[in-house]
Amino acid sequence: MLYSIIIPYFNGYKTIDRCIESIYSQRIDSKKIEIIIIDDSSTDNISSKHADKLTNTHIGGGNNLKIIHHDYNRRQGGARNTGIRHARGEFLFFVDCDDVLLPNTLSKIITELEKNPDLDILMYDMLKSKNGVDEIMPYKSNHSKIVSGPDFFIQNEITYAVCLQAYKRDFLIGNNLFFQENMQFEDGDWSIEAILKASKVKYIPVMAYHYVINNSSTTSIKTAGKNITDAMESVKRMDNLYKKHSHNYEIKQKLYGHRIISAKSCSFRLIHVRNFKKTYSLINNYYKGRFIYSDGAYLWILSHFPLISASMIYLCSPILRRYIIAKQSH
Repeated sequence: MLYSIIIPYFNGYKTIDRCIESIYSQRIDSKKIEIIIIDDSSTDNISSKHADKLTNTHIGGGNNLKIIHHDYNRRQGGARNTGIRHARGEFLFFVDCDDVLLPNTLSKIITELEKNPDLDILMYDMLKSKNGVDEIMPYKSNHSKIVSGPDFFIQNEITYAVCLQAYKRDFLIGNNLFFQENMQFEDGDWSIEAILKASKVKYIPVMAYHYVINNSSTTSIKTAGKNITDAMESVKRMDNLYKKHSHNYEIKQKLYGHRIISAKSCSFRLIHVRNFKKTYSLINNYYKGRFIYSDGAYLWILSHFPLISASMIYLCSPILRRYIIAKQSH
């Protein structure tokens, strides 16, 4: 059985070697895997500077590694879609170019997949590192039995991180499960929809993925206002997913929580917009009429009083921005 590891790449020259090496150093026959790097129109010239090194210096002579180049930047969702379409493996893994697989873990996942080749999704755990501090992030699963996707969604906490799941390629293609392109925040509703469409899902307690955050907290806060329209679109998609499954009470209740968390999280980005007209437009387009008082007073105010909300956020945002940056700096 062949397994495809899909790596979206954009200006990842400094970290791609570490990422690739973490895959090739796994205790597994390199003939069982193919690595597909999707160069999303990078500006660091991976094709001329690094491609030869990648394909010639690693185990197996790079025979199972290929690089696909985008003519224009399609963001992470577009890169993953290209990987899905070009993959030859029965199961797909998504790995970001600045992250790594932990030692001797891929073989455990593949062993599980070979025991259960009819799985649609297999989930596992991750280690998160931020500013040099490691945090174990176990998947909050109540069991490790094979269950249907809807049952798994109802019974467990769900992560949006697509890098913590192995997906059967035929399952993704057959259900037209492709990512939103040319935008950020493309994976939240996608992850949930994939689980809800899956017939067989399983979790194994294997800490396999190492998620590395290089930016400081302060930098993240300062850039929170960028791509806010993409964030708001993700709220809209989550809202549509909630409405789509309103006929199933248990699924609806779980989706309700995701919907509210998504909406609140995005709403706090409004303090970083720094433009009253844009703030008002975003509230009016993405919040007006969508929430009731039981959803939370803050969301209710945004939903029913967009002009007042925009005015208050715009006036208070300088103080709030300074407060958050100062708090995150400690």
